[in-house]
Amino acid sequence: MFGQAKSWKDVFLHIGIMLAILVVVVILFFYMYLPMTTRHGETIEVPKLVGLTIPEMEQLLDSKHLRYQINDSSYSPQLKPFTVLDQTPLPGSQVKETRKIYITVTTRNPPKVKMPKLIDGSLKSAEITLKGYGLEVGNVKTIASPYLNLVLEQSMNGKPIDAGKYVPKGSKIDLSIGDGTGGEEVAVPSLVGMALDEAKNLLLEKGLNIGLEQIDSDSKEIEGTITKQKPEKGTPLKSGGMVDIWVAE
Repeated sequence: MFGQAKSWKDVFLHIGIMLAILVVVVILFFYMYLPMTTRHGETIEVPKLVGLTIPEMEQLLDSKHLRYQINDSSYSPQLKPFTVLDQTPLPGSQVKETRKIYITVTTRNPPKVKMPKLIDGSLKSAEITLKGYGLEVGNVKTIASPYLNLVLEQSMNGKPIDAGKYVPKGSKIDLSIGDGTGGEEVAVPSLVGMALDEAKNLLLEKGLNIGLEQIDSDSKEIEGTITKQKPEKGTPLKSGGMVDIWVAE
């Protein structure tokens, strides 16, 4: 390359020149070629994608030289189908060019869930159960029944819906509950002179309930004895009706 060396001085000179060339090549490679090809040290700020539709998101990511991958999907009745719900990395993160952004998008159709059994449970229990299944309480109407707020019917879109059937998540379930009165009338029995527990059992047999319980501090009767009632004995009262009592202190 450099011709035949005539002395040791020429050998060392040749070696020095080769080392200098090698150093220049290394410097050019690491400080010019490599940064130009890898954009070394340059990062891109991840934009906010949540709330965008897929076409909107694609346009934004293209302008940033970033890519994406749908990692998961979920249903949301408040958002259009194929809207971004979540993203990783988060907005504001610094990433390299062509980095993949993993996203969660909304689906077009809601998932199906099993309809729970609500009949014979309380209205409050039905509300909690429906929420747990991702369903909603629709219209609630009362019907004649001695069982106050007891769920007697469950329906969807005007038709009865049996427990175990699959329904779209987010569906509204209509309920019919008892009004606590019923249609039949019964004569109020005499409770005066009875113990409280005995009176409660008698009313239960008649399809009636204890209403207000008030203390009769002036009575000379044994503590816990009923001294007065309203309505009085023999008054007709619808099944499920309430009878107020006064109890000796």
